[in-house]
Amino acid sequence: MRKILNMAVKIAICSTIIFISNTNAQDLQAVTISEKAQEILEKAEKGDREAQVAIALLYKIGQDIEKSDTKAIYWYEKAAKQNEPTAQNNLASLYLDGDGVEQDIDKAKYWYEQAAAQDLSVAQYNLGLMYYNGLGGRVDLKKALVLFEKAAYNGDSDAQVMLGTMYYKAQGVQRNYDQAILWWQEAAENNNPAAQYNLGLMYYKGAGVEQDYAQALNWYEKAAEQNFTAAFNNLGTMYEKGYGVVQDLETAKWYFSRACENNHRKACNNLRILSGEEYQQNNANSAKK
Repeated sequence: MRKILNMAVKIAICSTIIFISNTNAQDLQAVTISEKAQEILEKAEKGDREAQVAIALLYKIGQDIEKSDTKAIYWYEKAAKQNEPTAQNNLASLYLDGDGVEQDIDKAKYWYEQAAAQDLSVAQYNLGLMYYNGLGGRVDLKKALVLFEKAAYNGDSDAQVMLGTMYYKAQGVQRNYDQAILWWQEAAENNNPAAQYNLGLMYYKGAGVEQDYAQALNWYEKAAEQNFTAAFNNLGTMYEKGYGVVQDLETAKWYFSRACENNHRKACNNLRILSGEEYQQNNANSAKK
């Protein structure tokens, strides 16, 4: 089954940072962001580990403070050494990507392990990806499965997608369509577009479930609403063939076009074929019959 995965590691966000907190607009008018950033910095300097995570993120993105990768790493390390799991995860991601610091796979793995041991789901997912892809060592699907499972039970929808994929492909575990569908369903209901696409494909093919074009259409549409490229292509096919919908070539072309704009090669080819004179003539002759 074709599966598009976001294999990038994930950065965890600290809820104390001013512009993503529950502070209302009136509060923000009373205290400027720069003053708040200074307040956070002062707390960080006094050893407040959550403030250290917050100021690190401000330095990293340059939000109302001069952008500095060096200072971001400094404060993430300060908080990480105080066993702050969000800092450990984010520091690991920076080392893994070589983002603002020299790439160091061993340090990335170490800090992910520290955060994952504290049950931080995003770190469990990221560490699972390292084992799944063999980063810093050999591929270890058994360890990846355990980590994805922990993160999945902790509600991480990307981990739920990966867990479903491993059950579907029999990676590190016996093939089990029921488990694959269960985890994709869970992630899809958490609005994960990859899971929605996967469910659509299962219903489209009748793999592990009774074939149901209406359900396939429903899940493809949900994924497409989140700009999931492959879903646009598959919706184009459904409208081209009239599977679960009234055949509509113009709508099919629109969906193929959307996917093609996102460099989906198969969709670009489908669009060229559908727009060709020979195709249009054959379709018109079929309609007359």
